[in-house]
Order: sequence, then C-alpha cells, then structure tokens
Amino acid sequence: MDNYELVYQKLMGKVKKLHLKELVISLGGKVVSNELILTLLNNNYRIKRRGIFDHKGKLPPVWERILLCYYILNKGDEEIAFKWKGFNDFSETFPFRANFKVNVEEKIKDYFSQYPDLLIRKAKFLGGINWKKEGNSDYAFLFWGLPKIPILLLLWKAVEDFSAEAKILFDTSAIRYLDAESLAVLAMILADKLTEKKMN
Repeated sequence: MDNYELVYQKLMGKVKKLHLKELVISLGGKVVSNELILTLLNNNYRIKRRGIFDHKGKLPPVWERILLCYYILNKGDEEIAFKWKGFNDFSETFPFRANFKVNVEEKIKDYFSQYPDLLIRKAKFLGGINWKKEGNSDYAFLFWGLPKIPILLLLWKAVEDFSAEAKILFDTSAIRYLDAESLAVLAMILADKLTEKKMN
C-alpha cells in the first residue's frame, strides 16, 4: 500500500465516525440507503463505511478519495456567495501558487489556446454552465467542483499583442470547505479532466 493509500485509510477512519446524515445540509449531496452521495465535477461518489466508490461501484483515483474525505471532515459552514477570488487572493495559498499556475491555469491555456471552441464541448461534458456574469473573458464556465465549491473558469483568446490566458476563480467561501492544498488539487483535477484527449 503506497503512502497516499495510507493517508486515505487514515482519513476514512475519521469519516466512519461521523453521522453523515447530519452533514448533508452543510456539505450538500444526499443520503440514500445510509450512503452519502456527493458530486465531484459531474460524477457521483458514494461514501460508505467501508470506503468511497464511484457510481459503478469502483474505487476512484486515490486523490479524489482523499479530497472527498477532507471535504467531509472540514464540515464547511459558510453559504456560497458567488463572489469570486483568484487562488492567489487566499492568503493560505502562498506555498502552492507556482504549481497552481503551471499545472492548472497554464495547462488549460496551452491546451485550448489554438482551439478555444473545444472548451465548449469539454465544459459541457463536465457539467460546466455558461457563465457570462464575470469579467470580459471570451469564455466563462462555472463548474461544481464539489456541492458547495463552485469554480469559475475564464478563458481569453489570443489577439494581436495579447496571448491567450486562463484564470480559475473560487467562491470566497471555498477556503471554509477545503484547505489551500486541497483547493489546488481540486483545480488540478478539473484541468486534467478538461485536457484529457478522451471524454470517458
């Protein structure tokens, strides 16, 4: 068992002690047959006492399981404001900013800079909602990273003297639901799924 699996097992041990039904209001999701069902980027995950499984009953990637555990254990308690902040605007994110820029925003920009219209199809597959209420970007999509963590993706096309640019924004309440490192991981999962060649 690798280190990440050990981290997951330790976190899952804490999750098992919680009364999941009592967390639905604060976390979102729903309870079915004593299982907490949470949606992560348009995919449903079942949280059971014996572990976390996808809608097919299979184990998701370990990073997704760890992320869901942190989301549950943090027990966020702030309403979504639909007021946005960049990752760097959260003071807690300082150690993770360089990696976030390279592995999230630049990755998305590089992938879609030549074929920006492809973003429309990719975003729709992940449940992205066309969102034209923020900034002057050419494209704006809202994704539900987790039930109480909306993520706003803005993309500007390259024009004349300006190169393409991608920007990820979080609701101001996001840091109440996940710590800075976990928010970065959630955004990296979004970037990875958007830039996958196949949409599974």
